Amino acid sequence: VMDRLLPPLKATAQTVHLDLPAAASPLDLARVILAATASGTLSPDIAGQLVTAVGTFCRIEETEELRHRLTALEKAISPKTTPKSK
Repeated sequence: VMDRLLPPLKATAQTVHLDLPAAASPLDLARVILAATASGTLSPDIAGQLVTAVGTFCRIEETEELRHRLTALEKAISPKTTPKSK
């Protein structure tokens, strides 16, 4: 009966507070995460999730940069329209 009255408990992750350097590179972020894990302030499973998130963000950023570069290249090589001479 209790299973019907109360929903099952779900595990929730702890809130993480890290001191991140301003304009940190992905490598800097990973180093901070690993240092926090090594010091025991961050659990290895949460650290793994954070490093994975940083890697995913990098892939998204790379894709966006490639899209902008491709657009610029296509614009540069497309034939320019010139006014017709009479």
